[in-house]
Amino acid sequence: MKEEAKRVMAEVGLDLSEHTSKTLLEVPDPWNFDLVLTVCDQAEEACPAYPARTQKRHVSFPDPTGKPLEAWQAVRDALGRMARFLVEALKEGRVPSDEELREKAGL
Repeated sequence: MKEEAKRVMAEVGLDLSEHTSKTLLEVPDPWNFDLVLTVCDQAEEACPAYPARTQKRHVSFPDPTGKPLEAWQAVRDALGRMARFLVEALKEGRVPSDEELREKAGL
C-alpha cells in the first residue's frame, strides 16, 4: 500500500499503517463474496471474470500515483461518496449498477 494512501486516509481518521494489498488467495473465503467491486483498470483487466458465483461491479478511479497529495485526497473523497451510497443501497436489498456508482463518486 502506498504511503500517500495511508497519509490521506489518516487525515480522515483511518489508520492504514498496518494494511497491505492482498490477492484473492490472501483473503478469507474469497469464493463466497456476494459482491466484488474493482476500482482500478488494472484489477478489471487482470480479473475480467470472477471465478465464483457473485455479482461484479467496476468503477474506474484515476490513479493518483506521482501526482500531488490533492489528487490522492480527491480519489479518497470520491471513493468515500461511492462507498456510502453502496452501503445504503445494499441495506435496501439492491446492488447498484456501475453507472450509479460512478455517478455517486462524481466520476
